[in-house]
Amino acid sequence: MNAYRYTAVAVHAKSGDVYFTDQPDASTHAGQIRVAVAVPGGPTPVEPGRVAAPGHIGRIDTFPNSVVAGNGSAVPPVENALIQDAGLPYPGGLAIDADHNTYLGTATADAHCRLMKIQAPSGRVHLMTSGTSEAPPRDGAPAKDARIGWVNGVVVSPADGSVYFTEGTDFVRRITPDGVLHTLVSGADEVPAGVRKEKVFNPNGIALDAAGNVYFANQGESVICRITPSGEFSVVAGTSGSRGHGGDGGPATKAQLSHPAGVAVDAAGTTLFIADTGNARIRCVTPDGNIHTIAGTGTYGHLGEGGPATAAQLQNPTALALSPSGILYITDGDRLLAIPDAAAIPAGPAPADLSVSFTRLPGPIARGTAFDLKAQVHSHGPGAAQASYVRLRLELPEGVVTADTGARTAEHTWPAGSCLPSGGTWDALFKLRATGTATPGPHRAKLTAVYPGETVPANNQTVVDLQIAPPKVAALVPLPDVDQQKAAPRTVFARSLGVEAQDASGSPLGPVTVRFEITGATGSQFAGGTTTALAVTDHATGRAHAPALTAGPTPGTVTVTVTAATDAAVKPVTYTAQVTAAEPAKPAYTGPVTLSPTSADLQNQQAKPGADFDSPLQVLVTDNGAPKEGVLIRFAVQGTTGSHFPARQVHADVPSDRDGNATAPALTAGTQTGKFTVKVTALHNQSTPSPFTAEVL
Repeated sequence: MNAYRYTAVAVHAKSGDVYFTDQPDASTHAGQIRVAVAVPGGPTPVEPGRVAAPGHIGRIDTFPNSVVAGNGSAVPPVENALIQDAGLPYPGGLAIDADHNTYLGTATADAHCRLMKIQAPSGRVHLMTSGTSEAPPRDGAPAKDARIGWVNGVVVSPADGSVYFTEGTDFVRRITPDGVLHTLVSGADEVPAGVRKEKVFNPNGIALDAAGNVYFANQGESVICRITPSGEFSVVAGTSGSRGHGGDGGPATKAQLSHPAGVAVDAAGTTLFIADTGNARIRCVTPDGNIHTIAGTGTYGHLGEGGPATAAQLQNPTALALSPSGILYITDGDRLLAIPDAAAIPAGPAPADLSVSFTRLPGPIARGTAFDLKAQVHSHGPGAAQASYVRLRLELPEGVVTADTGARTAEHTWPAGSCLPSGGTWDALFKLRATGTATPGPHRAKLTAVYPGETVPANNQTVVDLQIAPPKVAALVPLPDVDQQKAAPRTVFARSLGVEAQDASGSPLGPVTVRFEITGATGSQFAGGTTTALAVTDHATGRAHAPALTAGPTPGTVTVTVTAATDAAVKPVTYTAQVTAAEPAKPAYTGPVTLSPTSADLQNQQAKPGADFDSPLQVLVTDNGAPKEGVLIRFAVQGTTGSHFPARQVHADVPSDRDGNATAPALTAGTQTGKFTVKVTALHNQSTPSPFTAEVL
């Protein structure tokens, strides 16, 4: 492996001399500018076959070369210094003009970035931006005073000598021959007046055509952009915000790129080369606007030097430069590569426009059983799909696995040499199995057609819900020690009701949904105030418990019926419980008392069936004329009208208050007309009953 890492490359427009930057040591970040003198007009191999025929790829970094800038130190150059006496730490973008002047972006350890011009033949340094100002660059001001960010790419206009460069994370700028700084486009949150704001993020390589159009790799957006001399901005390759690999054989503006870092263009502006860094490929946009791959397989590596460029591996293609003779130079990590006559490499077979679908779906799947799932790939043209680059991937949900290996992902490939023409289909059969613990209900599987290691566009995917059937319940078995419980009104029963679900062999079964339902007139409820509740049995024990059961206000029998929610044929389990009568409150006073109505208007009240009587019944409790507090008074309805107190109670026990008054709750008329009485007595004290009369109209 080469000891150098190449970061930028440029070609002299007439001689074809190749200039490049390298970094011999990643820890010191020292660099040199060098020119390879053995390659004007085309690479000549040191070893036979190293760089082969047009359309093949080979290395040129083993050729003799001459150092023209930098001494390898970390000391940055200063104005008018001899470049041979200075270092070039952190070398960035690189360009060469017609007079062999070198333009270079550099930075120092203190993050002071500069754009410099190394004048030929003197080798003297001119700092086009000095980096001394603390203020941000200002459009229309001298560039020499500006403090700029990292210079990613540089290109010089042969027409007027203007220098164009990409900077930092947001800017494409120009320095005119008079040394004035101008911003062509910016992706920053805030831009100065007159500066065009666009979706620009991490602009990198930059190039010019003879008409003055500027092309740059908008790396963060995974597109290539163009700015015309009049300032018109457009995307010429890639889909903004959509990163991937796809679209070969079709319009470049509908294709996908992945973090492209480099760009080169011919003088006519009709053929565009792209270092598609994230895909380890070199792409070419032809004069018809279509895109295809001319180098790289998408697999990172070093294999294939000397052979066809389309069959070679690349590891990290970043910077590009195009020679006047049509040689494309590429920095690829620790290699400097060349492809003679790159524009003539024919487009390979375009991937077909594919879609996928499921063609055989199972019905409800029993747990632990195997089943088949059939799928199909459809080709919509224009190209044919080749088995060498298409496979079908099935991503399975939890609870479903492949029948043979128990994996959650299944793939189907077709025999080598298989070809799917436009309009054709390929069938695939997946043998799967539902696990013994799969949860009943829908489980989503995803089907995708993929290239080697890459997903095709999202519309070439589909999903389906596989329905796992509930397990078959043979019996519900009551749990011990939970039947025939007792609880006082409005208290919680001590033990939670539950059942165990079993299969035909008597083994515990789960998950199974069971339903608990309360019947009876006690007003008892589950936690949450409901009379029904669902629970799921545990897979290991087969058991499920109802929420806590609270006794209602009315004494009596509570019945709770438990059924299998998914199978009405399973015999239910029935529990009964008792709501016991409330213990009467202990009287505060036990002596004899006298009861007397507090108002004559309480007698002979009338109400329609189902309506409340106007005034609640009330008596005054006294002993020798003195009011008595805490005496428990019972109001008891007598008669056949069905009149009652709340909760359909026919009596109500109320203690007297500090004033001796005992007031009954609201009295509701029954459904039968006629007169009835309410007998009032003291439960624990000697007293004479005091009756009220009322009538249901």
